[in-house]
This record gives sequence, C-alpha cells and structure tokens, in this order.
Amino acid sequence: MRFETEKYIGKNLLNAPERELVQYLCNESSSLYWFFNFVVEPAIGPPPRPGWDYIIFAEVPREDLGLKPGQPGDIDILIIPTFHGQPRPEFAAAIEVKRLALRGPNWSKNVDRYGITQANGLLKAGFPYVGILHLIMNAPGPTENWRNLQEFKVVGDDGRVEFVAETEIDMTGPIAAERQFSRLLKQNPHPSIGLNCVAVSQTLYSEGSRGWLSVTDPELRHASKSQFTHPVMLANLKTLADCASPHLKMRPADARRNQN
Repeated sequence: MRFETEKYIGKNLLNAPERELVQYLCNESSSLYWFFNFVVEPAIGPPPRPGWDYIIFAEVPREDLGLKPGQPGDIDILIIPTFHGQPRPEFAAAIEVKRLALRGPNWSKNVDRYGITQANGLLKAGFPYVGILHLIMNAPGPTENWRNLQEFKVVGDDGRVEFVAETEIDMTGPIAAERQFSRLLKQNPHPSIGLNCVAVSQTLYSEGSRGWLSVTDPELRHASKSQFTHPVMLANLKTLADCASPHLKMRPADARRNQN
C-alpha cells in the first residue's frame, strides 16, 4: 500500500537526526495509522473508533513521568488515548524509535542498536503497551529493486476497485523493512513488545520539489498488554495528560487537511 506524506519541501529527511525525524512524523505525516496502529489496535480495537482520540507526545523526559534516571533517557513517542475527551491511561503506549538511513551502495545496512534495551526499560517502567518502531529512510534504490506493479483506485463505498495503470515502483524501502523486521525478531524481544518496521522513501514530485512517499504494508507484531503495568505509572500518565490538555493543538497535517 502507498500513501503520500505531506510535502516537506527543502527538508532532507534522509539526513535528519532521529529526534527531528520523530518530530516530523508526529506533526507532518498525513497518516499515523501505519506507524502507530501496532500498539493502538491491541489497546482499543481496530478502526473505526467512534469517540476515541489521541494525545501524542514526542521525546518525553523520564522525570516528567516520575521515573528515575535509566534506559531510555526519553520516551521517544508516548500515545495516551482519550474517550470522549477523557484520558484513558490504561491504554497508553510508549514507543522506542530507531532510524536507519539507506543511501547506498550498501542497501542491506543494519541499525547500530535495535532498541530492545530501551523497550525493556519501558516495560520495567510500567507502561501498559510498549513498541519498537524502526524507520527506514531510503534514497532511490538500485535498478534491481524496481518492480512493475499495477495501480488501482477504490471507486465505490462497497470497496470495488478500478485499474489505473501499470507503474514502476522502487521497492528498496519495503525490502529493507522486511529485512529489518526479520533481524529484529531474531533478537528475541519480550513477547509483549510490539514490533513495526516502516520505510519512508525519497521521491520527486512532477514539479521538481522533493517529497516523501511511505511505502508500507509490512509484517508487524502487535503489542500485548504488559504484565508489568504499574498503577503509579497509570496515575502519572493521567496527571501528564491532564496538565497537557489546556495546551494541546491539532497536528499541522490534520489542520491543513481540515482547511481543504
């Protein structure tokens, strides 16, 4: 499956540090489903989810949640679902993010660390749901990775599809995501930790501006409710959500969509 992120003209995500990449993902991606559903669906079920919304935090310092110094230093992404505006910390998810940049010529490059130590730290800290997200940022890959694929569009509410065209697609990102998922599984992370590897691939729009196309329908492993969930952490998550609520803003990507 393919979907376009928002155009991020003039920004080279391939060279963006991990912290900046997390900020971009949370603010600018046109859809968060493919990135976060592996921890959200096990908590509150599949879409549609009437009445549900989400508070999303990035780079949360440990001390903001009453945690002593340890691993991870910051929580890369924290998602606290709300139901009819009320925070539901028992369904919150903490995600450790690892970035892999593929520029070639080594298209089978691996991450330096898998994020398992940090994810184990999140379990120990008492978060209800924990996940590891590997983001594979790739430049256009070698010719042997390009495939001729058929493009279809949905033409009715009943899910009927209509053939559009046959198009050549760079599969470097999806190939790398599948390879990374396999590597991650071989590290034997705790069974309750959700695993997701998503490729975000550089492309060019017809008018010449640089954009980013996320190509994903990856293998993944859903998180499951942690047996280490702690009532003190739930109380601290509720406090964080309550304190943040007066200052919350709509994601820029969602605000732009609502204007169109």
